[in-house]
Amino acid sequence: MSPAASMSNTPLSRSKEEKIDRCCKTISATDTFKEKKAEKLNKEMSEEELSMKESIRDCHIGTGPFLIDISALELGKQARAPDDKWVDKLEAAMEDYLDEAYQPLIVVLKNESKENFRESNVNGYTYEVIGGQHSFLAVKRLSEKYGNRKELKSRLAVVYAGLSDEQRKWLAHRHNATVEFHHSMTFKEKVQMCRDRYEEMPDVEAKEEQWEKSCAMILKEKADSLFMKICCAVAKMRHFSLMMQVFEMYEEGRTRSQNLKPAELRGLKRPEIPFRKLGDFLRLNNNDQKWLLEEIISTEISVTELVKESAVLRKLDLVQRFFVMITGCVEGGWEEARQRFPNETTREKLEQFVNLSYSRGVPAQFESFCQRAVILEKNKEDASKTAVFATDGAYGFTIHNADVLDLNASSLKQQCPGFRGIDLTLVDMPSEWSASDIQRLMITIKAINVDCQQSAFNIAVICRASEMGEIMQAFKRDKNFVSVQPVFCHVQTCSSTRRFGLIEAVQCMVEAMYCSQDKNPIQHPTKERHNMWSCDTPQRMYDHVIQTFSHRGGWILHIFSGSHK
Repeated sequence: MSPAASMSNTPLSRSKEEKIDRCCKTISATDTFKEKKAEKLNKEMSEEELSMKESIRDCHIGTGPFLIDISALELGKQARAPDDKWVDKLEAAMEDYLDEAYQPLIVVLKNESKENFRESNVNGYTYEVIGGQHSFLAVKRLSEKYGNRKELKSRLAVVYAGLSDEQRKWLAHRHNATVEFHHSMTFKEKVQMCRDRYEEMPDVEAKEEQWEKSCAMILKEKADSLFMKICCAVAKMRHFSLMMQVFEMYEEGRTRSQNLKPAELRGLKRPEIPFRKLGDFLRLNNNDQKWLLEEIISTEISVTELVKESAVLRKLDLVQRFFVMITGCVEGGWEEARQRFPNETTREKLEQFVNLSYSRGVPAQFESFCQRAVILEKNKEDASKTAVFATDGAYGFTIHNADVLDLNASSLKQQCPGFRGIDLTLVDMPSEWSASDIQRLMITIKAINVDCQQSAFNIAVICRASEMGEIMQAFKRDKNFVSVQPVFCHVQTCSSTRRFGLIEAVQCMVEAMYCSQDKNPIQHPTKERHNMWSCDTPQRMYDHVIQTFSHRGGWILHIFSGSHK
């Protein structure tokens, strides 16, 4: 056995072979991991991104970076404007390590094609820097400061030729995300990039859809993500210049009541506006957006106040649209509504309805408010009358010289502090009234009770037999009237003259029970209910109606009280 053969079987040689074998396995595993990671990244890429990557690869010149003189480099069209503060920091850091190697720049061959490029004459061309602009500017400053230093006369750069605007932005953003001293793009810079991209694109069919996909691909975001929706919405704003001015003020810490974090105070990080809270602001109309932005620029309000005010204005906009629809101002819109209903369209009046839920339709409280506005508009000729309230003992009061349709909860509460809504409305229907007047009265009573938070009540209308059908239909049009029924009362002592709104022998009546949708119908079983009664006097008939259709201690509104005026 030779010495070499014997040495190969020693424990030391076997240990060395095992180490080499383990190293080979580690290298193989690392290569496999890298391959799998690259395969996973390619799977995560969309078809547009893969196509972009392939097209950029076709524009690449050479097999690696070239050493190019600083004098042959210039700034090209950038995805964002240079940040002078960041250039100052890079310059200070590089000055201590002038002989270090840094990430290669991304440059584009200017005014020359890929086919005409010659590696032997690499410094005979002009190049536009599209990736690593801050590093380039810092080196350029140092080159001017230390003109004789060989390390500062050239930079490594990866060269491309014939890139489109979209390819330039995609490549610049990828380069910024991977370099060692990367300077992350702020939301303001990303919005500006999207705006520039929109202006670069030709006017074609489905331009906006293509633009949104292009911006998402460049920024490596999902096109349907919240970030991209907000980013594109800001980029399309009519008052874009004002928005950029606000962003700039916020980054400089100049907006009202702005609290800076410790890293922002030391200049390590730029303040970034809370863009995810701008959803309500971006849904406002152009005039409201302009007003709010100007308020921030003049430091009248803070960004936090803008977010809160936007939420209120957004809800007010919904309330205004429903008001226009209900009051019949669809043709003229909000301007017509403001002219017709100046008192009801003030912000103070409408703000009381902004926190109601409109997901299942118009809330009863707001619907009554709108319908009430229409009634008051029709009764403008009676607006000059002054209502007189006269106390009637301990049980209530009498109202003189007033249109019952002008009643409201605030005036009733003012006259009687214990007032909490109308439990029963008893109407002696005058001869000049029709079913439409009853419907307007119904809206008035609803408005009063909604303001008083009374969810259920009754209305009893004493009328002629010929009017009962129309009155019942008027009640049935409102789905919240859960019970509408005719009632007949035989008055034994009734004369042939019209007294207390009664007719001879048989008095006709329509009774309707109202109950809001979120409540169970109230019951009034104080006395067994029948559709046919018999009373010896008209006064007993009123007593019977009150006992049957109202609760003990409830408030009763008796309209006209038999006077028909």
